Amino acid sequence: MASNGTSLRRSCHGCVKVKRRCDLLFPECSRCVKKGVRCQYVNIPLSAQAGSTAENRVVKLAHSKQAHAKPTHATNNSNPNNGNEIIVLRATQSPSPPYENHSLSIPATLEIEIRKPRPPEIIQMVANIVRQTPVLFAQGNSPFIHPCLYGKSMPKPIRDMRDICSLCLSDGHLSGSKLYSLLQQKIIMLLHAARKAANFEELLACVQGLVLAQCIQLTDGNIDAKSMERLNEIIISLSRRLWAQVPTELPSTMTPWRAWMFAESVRRTIIYSHVVSATVSLLNRGYACRTPFVDALPFDVRTWLWEIRSESRWTQFNANTELPMVSLYEFTNFLEFGESECYSSFEGVIVATCRGKQLPIRSVSDILEAV
Repeated sequence: MASNGTSLRRSCHGCVKVKRRCDLLFPECSRCVKKGVRCQYVNIPLSAQAGSTAENRVVKLAHSKQAHAKPTHATNNSNPNNGNEIIVLRATQSPSPPYENHSLSIPATLEIEIRKPRPPEIIQMVANIVRQTPVLFAQGNSPFIHPCLYGKSMPKPIRDMRDICSLCLSDGHLSGSKLYSLLQQKIIMLLHAARKAANFEELLACVQGLVLAQCIQLTDGNIDAKSMERLNEIIISLSRRLWAQVPTELPSTMTPWRAWMFAESVRRTIIYSHVVSATVSLLNRGYACRTPFVDALPFDVRTWLWEIRSESRWTQFNANTELPMVSLYEFTNFLEFGESECYSSFEGVIVATCRGKQLPIRSVSDILEAV
């Protein structure tokens, strides 16, 4: 499939062409090196720059004075301006009650976490943006589910969450109400549905529903923090499963626009699940966690295309803006150093959680008129 943002393939062009298994080494896979041919990826593999960047940071920290000190958890009382990035190895754990009976297999893994304390104003900004997600979704917008993706055939998990989002708008509060009980029931149902998902589309809808559910819980400050942490672990595990099961090719019956919508919604769902997880961590501990997996996620820098609602206009602007896919780490670099701009709260919350920066949001109409 053309490298216009519509492909989710991770293998390089050469291996796909000869139908060989690609080992996904970056910047060149082993087969291409052996054959002496150019190695090209549509999407940056997980072994790419972000992983090596994290490793470089570990090496640098090992030679610094901070590396000899015992890692400590940052808290809301710590001074973010004096806080350095802390690299830790964390063993993931299986969730505990009330979600331990969902029958989802979550293997224990050891992974690198990059922890960075954030100032209170950044934490508040991130929390406000994420808390607006249910409101936006009830109004027909979402930073990770394209409004035109499902149309009238919206999956039940998404439909259920939309109804709860609408109820939240009218109810105004969540804890201690029938709405809270209903939400918890829906979460359990989504967990069981994720376990039984027969295909990628069903799994995607379940993950999207759970992310929305967590956003709804964040709108109420009285929700048990431990319960949210446990749901976080499940959502992150499911988002990784989602990435592992991404189809290498999309149906040929899909138009380029629908293929791009689907691919971009998948990418944004995985990214936003980590944004929501970071929000919970910021509110509970005062720091956000990043991993090489998150940093290496592919990102379409043409974020303004998300705001287009017609296929003809999308085709027009997509044809005029051939830009490469980059990793999330590279994109946050572009934003931080002014090589790219924020066109929505989606980019704003990404750069805030990853870099602790608050950037102005430019009107999408500006760039659509300029292209």
